[in-house]
Amino acid sequence: MDLYSREWFENHKQAFAKMYFQNDYSITGISIPMNNRTPQLIKDKEEKYDKNEKIDLLWIAAWKMGRLNEQGEPDFNNGIILNGYGKEIIGLEDYINNINCKKIKELIKSENLAAAFNELANDSPTNFGTVYIINLMHFISEGKIPIYDKFAHKAVKAIFAEVNANKIYVGGPPEKRKVTDAINMLNEYIWLLEKVFGKSNIDRQTDRALWVYGHADKIFDGNF
Repeated sequence: MDLYSREWFENHKQAFAKMYFQNDYSITGISIPMNNRTPQLIKDKEEKYDKNEKIDLLWIAAWKMGRLNEQGEPDFNNGIILNGYGKEIIGLEDYINNINCKKIKELIKSENLAAAFNELANDSPTNFGTVYIINLMHFISEGKIPIYDKFAHKAVKAIFAEVNANKIYVGGPPEKRKVTDAINMLNEYIWLLEKVFGKSNIDRQTDRALWVYGHADKIFDGNF
């Protein structure tokens, strides 16, 4: 079993995924602040909405922004909605309520990802950016589109190259108005998932494990 290979990752996937949640588990060489990890109680709702046509898009947006409380409910601080970077989003609920999920789903089904992204981006509020839009595409498409995260992208790229994730660079997402760049980023991630796992619609445990492994720093030597 080669170090940092897919086989190595699959062998340790459960351990990686465990560190996704807020608990006392740790892996030497991977540093993730506890407030960036997910409360355990959110697990059931997160899985409930994955690949299920009955979804709560406001909950999903709050989840991706890290704005859920320990009970797994949206926590918008007395009506003020902040994204994951602490910037206020005005009009998010109205935007969410006006999304034409049927149209988005049909565009994705016909593999017109740029049109689906653009449809969601056009009327999206300020500070609700590219990654959040792709996240909506994932749930609206019932999992056809993978959830996107820079750390997961970094991790799967590292597995493809069979190197420690700290040897890989993945930049921040492009602005949502740069639709071609955003879709190119998403397509590269999809391509890497397909090359490594044989499919892009990976399960939640794999997604969580990739996110954790993508946080590997220079001292991580692949041992647990």
